[in-house]
Amino acid sequence: MPTMLTALLCSACAVSMRPLPVTEAKVPGAAVGTSALALAVSGHGSLLVSPTQDVCVGTGCVYEVQTGAQLTLEARADPQHRFVRWEGGCTGTATSCELSLERSEVVAAIFEPNLQAAAAPATAEAVAVSQ
Repeated sequence: MPTMLTALLCSACAVSMRPLPVTEAKVPGAAVGTSALALAVSGHGSLLVSPTQDVCVGTGCVYEVQTGAQLTLEARADPQHRFVRWEGGCTGTATSCELSLERSEVVAAIFEPNLQAAAAPATAEAVAVSQ
């Protein structure tokens, strides 16, 4: 979880984004003029939050962001894993999500093992051995 105050830009305004301890986060119910963004990663992967370039791994990523802030979340799978879907404030299976925080949101990225990638080296070795 990021530990320092990070600045972001939205259309024609400067916005501050500060990480909150999970116990302080209230989704919904952030301070007036702000929205809480709670991020969670299920499986082996991470989320890149732009424009701040913060990286979220696991379930402890909670931010207070000025309401109306524009963010992009990018799901990044670890090796041998793949991104499956978004849940909560983002939906679908594309690896990136454009998010305008008009209210507090919870977003989860779901990853799972990539069985095809894990099986490929074994198949190649089996072919080499049989020749």
